[in-house]
Amino acid sequence: MILHNQDLVNELSAAFKVANRRIWIAVPFIGSWKSVERITGNNWMTQKNIDFHLITDIGNANLISADTFNTFKKYAEIKTLEGLHAKLYIIDDFILLTSANLTEAAFSKRYEVGITVKEEKKIVKIFEEWWAKADKVDISWSPTKTDKLTTQEPEETKTNHLRKLWDLPKVSRQKSAFTEYAIIVTEYNKFVKLYEKHVKRLIPKLTVYQEIDGFFNYLFHEHPQKPSYPFMEKQSYRMLTDNERIMELKAYAKQYKKWLTNNPTFEDYRIKSIRLINKHLSKSHINNLTDSDIRDVVNCLHCMNSFDLNKYRFTNPINNKTAVIKEAWRNLLHNNLVGLNERMAECKSKLRFFGKSAIRELIGWYFPDKYPIINRNSNSGMKFFGYDIKTY
Repeated sequence: MILHNQDLVNELSAAFKVANRRIWIAVPFIGSWKSVERITGNNWMTQKNIDFHLITDIGNANLISADTFNTFKKYAEIKTLEGLHAKLYIIDDFILLTSANLTEAAFSKRYEVGITVKEEKKIVKIFEEWWAKADKVDISWSPTKTDKLTTQEPEETKTNHLRKLWDLPKVSRQKSAFTEYAIIVTEYNKFVKLYEKHVKRLIPKLTVYQEIDGFFNYLFHEHPQKPSYPFMEKQSYRMLTDNERIMELKAYAKQYKKWLTNNPTFEDYRIKSIRLINKHLSKSHINNLTDSDIRDVVNCLHCMNSFDLNKYRFTNPINNKTAVIKEAWRNLLHNNLVGLNERMAECKSKLRFFGKSAIRELIGWYFPDKYPIINRNSNSGMKFFGYDIKTY
């Protein structure tokens, strides 16, 4: 299929929106994050298992945006290939060969063309050949104004005179109360990989996200010293080396294992809660939610049980009509056409007394394989293990 004009950015953005397995990009020039995020969206940033490879040419450092490059470093393995000029986007099984760099000018001010390719194996093989030839970019490298160009296409730096031809998609950004969610989930997933590598699963009947949430709850509430509890208020996080983090994880996981031996049924409620929430909020049932169903769901959320007054306020029809709750939850869980951050922000704006913790928890309970439960307990645990995230 040949793509051009508005269809070019629309089709590429649509592919990014549903990416869950692979993002492979080869482009020499990369624009500012303010524009790139509008092209790529931010749904992929919260996906646990996306294989993100980026090939660029750091010889063109002045044509690579530092903010976008540094954002990509958190998610992607990046290599540099001198002389790269092709523009290739492989997103799951969507493959786009195009003239367009990953810049605002390319997708909104220029007449570019692209073609989607069905010969996946051939294109993937080409990308893999380039990947093998490319050099790994040092983690400390970042584009700066002092970097000199080895090659330059002057017109790429002179686009202010070009008029806008096509519209870039809109995404939720800094004004959203959930803009840090993707960063937290990214760091959380790093901890998940560490946990899976160094700790034998303690509760295999749960998803790894649910088991780790139990571990964080243990450190916050049940451990005799409550080691993560102080980090609920602290702005700082523990400064740990990689080896120290592994040693701490192993030591506290051993203690958690012993505690579970003495409390073998403590975490069983999680399975019941997952089943209940998935039953009540499924696509087939959510339109028929009753007030009783809503109370059942709310009773599963840790943050709502911490303060009973919140449950009363939220379920009080004076504050939230049943129809409004159903609409907000349906949009949050099932509207895949809108980015997750934007859906969470919209849910918060629609519902009273249903805040960030409740929304993030609901996401984690409904999608236990896909998203972690993010609340004050988990954030405190992450900071205890040396991850630089904001105080909840």
